Amino acid sequence: IIDTATCTQLDEFPNQGLGNGYNNNRATFDYSDELILSEGLIFDVRSKSIIHKLDKFNSTFNGVFHPNGREIVCNTEIWDIRTFKLLRTVVGLDQCRVIFNQPGTVIYGVYSAPEYDEKMNCFYTFDAYDYSPIATVNVKRQVFHLAVDSSERYISTIESQFQDYDQFFPAVPGVNSVCRLYEIGRTKESDEDGESDSEEETDEEDDDDDDDEEDDDRGENGQDDNDITIYSDDDSSGSSVETLFSLNTSMGD
Repeated sequence: IIDTATCTQLDEFPNQGLGNGYNNNRATFDYSDELILSEGLIFDVRSKSIIHKLDKFNSTFNGVFHPNGREIVCNTEIWDIRTFKLLRTVVGLDQCRVIFNQPGTVIYGVYSAPEYDEKMNCFYTFDAYDYSPIATVNVKRQVFHLAVDSSERYISTIESQFQDYDQFFPAVPGVNSVCRLYEIGRTKESDEDGESDSEEETDEEDDDDDDDEEDDDRGENGQDDNDITIYSDDDSSGSSVETLFSLNTSMGD
């Protein structure tokens, strides 16, 4: 544990050779700051002792504490902190990095695996109470990271700049990546419904102008950079959601 004000080490929690050795291990505090989870080991912050070791069912993710204070989400496994028993398995969370919204009611999942998969072009939402799937959002680019603001109005993502996967030059976080901001609940369809009927009465020339502007907004591959697709659990049809803005980034800048 490091003091953020002085950057000095306060405590150390050795795994005593008992760690699960996850490929992408990240130590995390629980929401009371009394427990630490690292390498599948649960430490007591005050006594610095190992309370329990979780069984290893995956080789990638260490897991995170649920905001309800009663559960640990470790890849597909949901563990009870009080009894350390396995409560359930959520297949949809397999290989997903888990992010909770501020109230702890919604889970966002970002698929992460050593080899490229089309699932990486999406992020996934689940009900944090019963872990039922809510929607799959296809942004048509590889997603590296996701964050939700405290007001639950916006989602920011780190995505690849390229829509087509290149096996020889795969996308890397921080290199040729883009930060995009999405507004939750705002769709292009709803914006169009709110427009006046006068727009429908425009002549053919205006329509052609709109088409030209639309073509200018499209990328090199002819796809609209501002369109993403949502597939809800109840409705397999897609709907467009608007990107508010994007910021191109590179490690050299």
